[in-house]
Amino acid sequence: MSLLLKHFRARGDLQQERVVMRANADVEVGQFALCRTARDGDSIYPTVYDTFWFPDGVVQKGDFVVLYTKPGTTSFKKGASGTTSHFYYWGRSDAVWDDVGVAAVLMHVGEWHSLLPDGNDR
Repeated sequence: MSLLLKHFRARGDLQQERVVMRANADVEVGQFALCRTARDGDSIYPTVYDTFWFPDGVVQKGDFVVLYTKPGTTSFKKGASGTTSHFYYWGRSDAVWDDVGVAAVLMHVGEWHSLLPDGNDR
C-alpha cells in the first residue's frame, strides 16, 4: 500500500494523541480511510467503531500524514528535509487509542458507491 501506518503518539492524551503515517509513493490521500476497530491480542475483528475518511489532497512520496484525534484545522508544514507533514483532525472530544481492545486499520478506498436515506444513490 502506498500509505503506511507508522505509529501512535501520546495515546490517551486528547491534546496530543495522533496516528502517524508515511507515504511510500505519491498518493491521493482522499482515497484512504482510517478505522478504529476491535482487536484481541494480535487478531483484528471486522467490528468498526468509527472511521476518518481523509479529504482529497495529494501527498508526495516521503511525506508524513498525521491524524490528531482532537478538533482542529487541516494544515501542512514543510520540513527541513524537503518533505511535508500533513496534519488532519478527527474532531473527537475524547481520546480513542488508549483502549487495549482497539486497533487502527488503514483502508484504501479507491472506489465507492453510496445510497442516501431517501433511496437515491450517488
